[in-house]
Amino acid sequence: LVYNHADFRLMSSRVINTLDEFKEQDLFLRGILPLTGYNSSVVEYERAERFAGESKYTVKDLFSFAAKSVISFSSLPLHIIPFIGFAELIAGLVFFLARSFHSGLVDRFPNILIASLFLTISGVNTVLLGVAAIYISKIYDETKARPRYIVEKKIGMKEE
Repeated sequence: LVYNHADFRLMSSRVINTLDEFKEQDLFLRGILPLTGYNSSVVEYERAERFAGESKYTVKDLFSFAAKSVISFSSLPLHIIPFIGFAELIAGLVFFLARSFHSGLVDRFPNILIASLFLTISGVNTVLLGVAAIYISKIYDETKARPRYIVEKKIGMKEE
């Protein structure tokens, strides 16, 4: 991605035809265009201060834009979920074991047992949820129907 640039751009008909092959409804252009593989150039200029009104882009819009960029090109957050669950599971077991060997166990045993069981069961649920999330991310990738490859030029064939 080019730092601090806008979405305004000039594109050839070849690039536009290639973008037509991406069947996604909510296309993240800043990420998709580099995937096409076509040459691009940047025109740098000094941007003047806004002279009329204020930007209509809110903080909510910025967060939405950031989420869209991550969701469109990465399933890493979904792959992290099982590790969080596993850490939670281990924390519950360690908490139980550490408190079990601590003095004064008899008075607090029910509280320790409930807390560690909650962490352990919650950890198991999070691990299972993470496994389901990984499968869902694979389904999501398939439904995007992105082209496997892009043919820049056909030689000796009729154009369709």
